[in-house]
Amino acid sequence: MIRSLLRRALNHYEAIVILLILILSIAQAAHNILSLGYIGQDYEQHRTVLEKTATSGISFTSSSPPALYLLGAAVRALAPQDWRMEWISFALVMINSCALLGWYQLLRVLVPSTPLRIAAFLLLVFLPVRTIHTTVFAADALTVIPLLLAAVMIVAQVRARTWAAQFLYALGVGLACCLGLFTKYTFLLLPAGCALLYVFWAFRPTPLRWKAIFLTTGLIGALIPSSLFGLWIWGQMKASNNVWINNAQEGRGMEWRDVFLVKTKDIEILRGPDFVCGQPMTASTGHSYPALLHLGTFSDVWNFFQDPSQEILRQRTLIGNSFGRERTPLSKTLTPLSLALSIPITVIAFIGSLIQMARATWSTFKTPTLRSDLICALGVLSAAYAAPSIGGLPYYWAVYIYGFWTPRLVFPSLLTAISLGFSAISPSTPKRWFSVSILAYSIILSLLYLLTL
Repeated sequence: MIRSLLRRALNHYEAIVILLILILSIAQAAHNILSLGYIGQDYEQHRTVLEKTATSGISFTSSSPPALYLLGAAVRALAPQDWRMEWISFALVMINSCALLGWYQLLRVLVPSTPLRIAAFLLLVFLPVRTIHTTVFAADALTVIPLLLAAVMIVAQVRARTWAAQFLYALGVGLACCLGLFTKYTFLLLPAGCALLYVFWAFRPTPLRWKAIFLTTGLIGALIPSSLFGLWIWGQMKASNNVWINNAQEGRGMEWRDVFLVKTKDIEILRGPDFVCGQPMTASTGHSYPALLHLGTFSDVWNFFQDPSQEILRQRTLIGNSFGRERTPLSKTLTPLSLALSIPITVIAFIGSLIQMARATWSTFKTPTLRSDLICALGVLSAAYAAPSIGGLPYYWAVYIYGFWTPRLVFPSLLTAISLGFSAISPSTPKRWFSVSILAYSIILSLLYLLTL
């Protein structure tokens, strides 16, 4: 499978376009970093743990595992003293750029049409939630790589035909799970997602001997090591008086129907720029999670990347609940438009994912292909990643205040949903007018996202 991906070399036209898209996104990120866009709502907590890690070693006391802080400490030791946080944020941007290149290789399998594939990549790169997720100093910036690695390795394992190759790929799956657990606690169910794939794929129309090897190598190389690593992390969290274990606050959150079902009141999200931190929507309890997810995916609700005041630039810290930032007139004008025009993307992502998962499941029992295997892996592992965040919404404290930023908690799953959505609307030989229309639509949306951040 990995060789199949590597053989799919980009032609010159496609390579130049992808390179230009990434260069533009890196330039945008650099501007946001210089505008202190790396300062998020938990910035002071993360910076304190970073400094502790740099002087005392790893710690499991924070809301995030040590990976972010170890990376930050390494960059911090090399960067100029006055620009340490900026360099750390830029390192996160470059890591995400490399992850996107890997993700584009998956798109080459999922989306056969080059114009539609480029259209999908444009949206994935310039999504406001990705721009925020990539730049803000938080562990969310590192979550794409473990999921990407786990999906590629488990698909490679299911398609391998020797015991040695299957075991090596299973070790890769286990490594990806361990890396995820060391990066973000929301990877808690990733090993369970892998276990589900192992059981599901054991029913493929293949010889019994192959099934036994597949299950055995998966258990020994992936599931047992990652489970033991997860238990070790849990022990470290308990021993370190982790904030999530000892200071968890339980309160009235959403109802289950709010988590899954949209409401008439959700139309209010199209007035997105009016709903900044401390404004009416944060105090309400009338909007569904899908609506808040759409709002947070396609707009900067917390004003992270609006122009900072001179005071915040001077102090390099947060000022007040709104972070000392006001929306520009251009952002106030264009954000409602971008939210409205992005509704088809949300619909395509949701419905397309369900369609592609159903098709891939059917293919598994008939004639499995690289594409169907990849769809199954991405769908199941993304669901496993998002489950802890989404499943806890009815129990989280003050969820309607903090629900605006939940898109970045499930960002790898959003990448998967949009990718599968484009896969669903991408025939092998689409009509030229259709490809051009979708590409033009993606370019317009990307420009709106750039102008509103």
